[in-house]
Amino acid sequence: MLEKLWPGWVREREVIRDAPVSFALAVVLCAAAVGSAEWWAVSYHFSGIIEAKDATIAALKSGATGTAMSGPRLTEAQKRYVAGVLAHLPPRSVDVVMPMELHEGPEYADDFVELFKSVGWEARRVQRYFDRTRFGLLLRCKRDDAAAGTFGNALLDVGIKLLPYEPTGGEPSWPADHWELIVGAKIGG
Repeated sequence: MLEKLWPGWVREREVIRDAPVSFALAVVLCAAAVGSAEWWAVSYHFSGIIEAKDATIAALKSGATGTAMSGPRLTEAQKRYVAGVLAHLPPRSVDVVMPMELHEGPEYADDFVELFKSVGWEARRVQRYFDRTRFGLLLRCKRDDAAAGTFGNALLDVGIKLLPYEPTGGEPSWPADHWELIVGAKIGG
């Protein structure tokens, strides 16, 4: 019966019988390759989350003052300077996006919401799931938005690096006066 379904089965069975060590080695190597690929995929997926937790544990062990879980904050001087720059720009609506899996530092996102609101811009904090996070700020806006460059330069002036902005390209539904500032930005991956 099996010979009818798989004509070469008898011949292949004889090859396996004549070389059991080679066959066993081939099976073990294939299993090791699949296992390594799975290990890499899981490691890649969770590495950003694990790095964030490791940094928090290190801060707790070092006896850092303040709340070790709070993450970075904007200083009052930084807020004043950037608000002074933003006040001269056309108003925007801004979603300050914080990845759901990033539990440390919601106060930093709230600092930006308060900053934008202080100059009369519409701003809110939203959470979204990303599959990989890195610490940093990423701005999404229309490609030709000159105010984005001014905002990025103002942040640099106060010692905050804005990652290269991600233009929305030709998305026709993206409003020209809307930004997304992603805190703990997803980069690549």
